[in-house]
Amino acid sequence: MRSKIRVKEIHGKEYWYEDIPYYDKEKGQIRHHSKYLGKNIDGKPVKVRNVLDGDSKSILFSSNSIISFGYGELIPVLQIIRDLHIDRYLGKLLNKTQMNMVLTLSINRVVRPTAMHILKTWYEGEAVK
Repeated sequence: MRSKIRVKEIHGKEYWYEDIPYYDKEKGQIRHHSKYLGKNIDGKPVKVRNVLDGDSKSILFSSNSIISFGYGELIPVLQIIRDLHIDRYLGKLLNKTQMNMVLTLSINRVVRPTAMHILKTWYEGEAVK
Protein backbone atom coordinates (compact mmCIF):
# COMPACT_ATOMS: atom_id res chain seq x y z
CA MET A 1 0.00 0.00 0.00
CA ARG A 2 1.46 3.29 -1.08
CA SER A 3 0.76 6.70 0.32
CA LYS A 4 -0.61 9.44 -1.94
CA ILE A 5 -0.33 13.20 -1.85
CA ARG A 6 -3.62 15.05 -2.07
CA VAL A 7 -4.47 18.72 -2.19
CA LYS A 8 -7.39 19.95 -0.13
CA GLU A 9 -8.94 23.40 -0.60
CA ILE A 10 -10.14 25.08 2.59
CA HIS A 11 -11.58 28.62 2.46
CA GLY A 12 -9.98 29.18 -0.95
CA LYS A 13 -6.47 28.12 0.14
CA GLU A 14 -4.76 24.88 -0.85
CA TYR A 15 -3.22 22.54 1.72
CA TRP A 16 -1.21 19.39 1.02
CA TYR A 17 -1.80 16.12 2.85
CA GLU A 18 -0.21 12.70 2.64
CA ASP A 19 -2.87 9.98 2.58
CA ILE A 20 -1.36 6.91 4.29
CA PRO A 21 -3.29 3.63 4.03
CA TYR A 22 -3.12 1.05 6.82
CA TYR A 23 -4.90 -2.18 7.68
CA ASP A 24 -7.35 -1.96 10.58
CA LYS A 25 -7.41 -5.40 12.26
CA GLU A 26 -10.59 -4.64 14.23
CA LYS A 27 -12.65 -3.63 11.19
CA GLY A 28 -10.83 -6.00 8.83
CA GLN A 29 -10.42 -3.34 6.19
CA ILE A 30 -8.01 -0.78 4.83
CA ARG A 31 -8.35 2.66 6.38
CA HIS A 32 -6.48 5.90 5.75
CA HIS A 33 -4.53 8.27 7.96
CA SER A 34 -4.04 11.84 6.74
CA LYS A 35 -0.77 13.63 7.55
CA TYR A 36 -0.56 17.41 7.10
CA LEU A 37 2.35 18.42 4.85
CA GLY A 38 1.81 22.17 4.60
CA LYS A 39 0.21 25.04 2.76
CA ASN A 40 0.62 25.16 -1.02
CA ILE A 41 3.16 27.93 -1.64
CA ASP A 42 4.60 28.12 -5.16
CA GLY A 43 3.66 24.49 -5.82
CA LYS A 44 5.39 23.14 -2.71
CA PRO A 45 4.04 22.23 0.73
CA VAL A 46 5.33 24.63 3.40
CA LYS A 47 4.53 24.26 7.09
CA VAL A 48 3.98 27.93 7.82
CA ARG A 49 4.59 27.64 11.58
CA ASN A 50 7.92 25.91 11.05
CA VAL A 51 9.47 28.44 8.67
CA LEU A 52 12.64 29.84 10.25
CA ASP A 53 15.21 30.40 7.54
CA GLY A 54 18.34 32.47 7.89
CA ASP A 55 17.17 35.05 5.31
CA SER A 56 13.93 35.89 7.11
CA LYS A 57 13.60 38.93 9.33
CA SER A 58 13.62 38.40 13.04
CA ILE A 59 10.42 36.73 14.12
CA LEU A 60 10.47 38.53 17.43
CA PHE A 61 11.29 42.03 16.25
CA SER A 62 9.60 42.55 12.91
CA SER A 63 5.94 43.44 13.33
CA ASN A 64 5.14 42.74 9.68
CA SER A 65 6.50 39.16 9.78
CA ILE A 66 4.43 37.65 12.60
CA ILE A 67 0.89 36.88 13.52
CA SER A 68 0.69 36.62 17.26
CA PHE A 69 -1.73 35.10 19.69
CA GLY A 70 -1.52 36.13 23.34
CA TYR A 71 1.05 38.80 22.56
CA GLY A 72 0.22 41.16 25.44
CA GLU A 73 2.46 39.66 28.10
CA LEU A 74 5.41 39.71 25.68
CA ILE A 75 5.34 43.46 25.05
CA PRO A 76 7.20 44.49 28.25
CA VAL A 77 9.84 41.79 27.76
CA LEU A 78 10.37 42.73 24.11
CA GLN A 79 10.69 46.41 25.10
CA ILE A 80 13.33 45.53 27.71
CA ILE A 81 15.23 43.53 25.07
CA ARG A 82 15.12 46.55 22.73
CA ASP A 83 16.01 49.09 25.46
CA LEU A 84 19.02 47.10 26.65
CA HIS A 85 20.05 46.29 23.05
CA ILE A 86 20.20 42.60 23.90
CA ASP A 87 19.21 41.73 20.33
CA ARG A 88 22.14 43.80 19.01
CA TYR A 89 24.65 42.09 21.33
CA LEU A 90 23.33 38.63 20.53
CA GLY A 91 23.36 39.49 16.82
CA LYS A 92 27.13 39.99 17.03
CA LEU A 93 27.62 36.56 18.60
CA LEU A 94 24.99 34.43 16.84
CA ASN A 95 23.23 34.15 13.50
CA LYS A 96 19.53 35.19 13.34
CA THR A 97 18.15 31.69 13.79
CA GLN A 98 20.32 31.08 16.86
CA MET A 99 19.50 34.52 18.23
CA ASN A 100 15.75 33.88 17.86
CA MET A 101 16.13 30.54 19.62
CA VAL A 102 18.03 32.07 22.57
CA LEU A 103 15.53 34.93 22.88
CA THR A 104 12.56 32.57 22.62
CA LEU A 105 13.92 30.29 25.34
CA SER A 106 14.71 33.29 27.55
CA ILE A 107 11.28 34.85 27.08
CA ASN A 108 9.66 31.50 27.81
CA ARG A 109 11.51 31.24 31.12
CA VAL A 110 10.40 34.77 32.14
CA VAL A 111 6.82 34.98 30.85
CA ARG A 112 5.45 31.46 30.99
CA PRO A 113 7.91 28.86 32.27
CA THR A 114 7.31 25.65 30.40
CA ALA A 115 9.02 22.29 30.53
CA MET A 116 11.51 21.88 27.70
CA HIS A 117 9.67 18.89 26.22
CA ILE A 118 6.56 21.03 25.53
CA LEU A 119 8.35 24.22 24.48
CA LYS A 120 7.51 23.64 20.80
CA THR A 121 3.79 23.68 21.63
CA TRP A 122 4.18 26.95 23.56
CA TYR A 123 6.16 28.54 20.72
CA GLU A 124 3.68 27.50 18.03
CA GLY A 125 0.86 28.93 20.12
CA GLU A 126 2.59 32.29 20.56
CA ALA A 127 4.13 33.25 17.23
CA VAL A 128 3.91 32.08 13.65
CA LYS A 129 5.40 33.55 10.55
